[in-house]
Amino acid sequence: MSKRLEASGYAKNKRRFNGPVMIDINGDKAKTVSYRGGADYTDQSTVFATATYRDELRKIEGEWKIVHRVQAQDASESAKQ
Repeated sequence: MSKRLEASGYAKNKRRFNGPVMIDINGDKAKTVSYRGGADYTDQSTVFATATYRDELRKIEGEWKIVHRVQAQDASESAKQ
């Protein structure tokens, strides 16, 4: 997906960042909440998107794996008006 978006020009002059991650571990299961943002640095830097990830993880054969993810995109200020 990232390569396709880069080739389309969508990702040009944009950066994405995740964090902080809050983790609640219970044996071989865990739940996390983290935040994602996207910024465009073309002319005047601006944040263009934010969202929240809520993940469920399981430890499978010694490695933590995401088994379920819900992404909730925040509404932009311009969409609220």
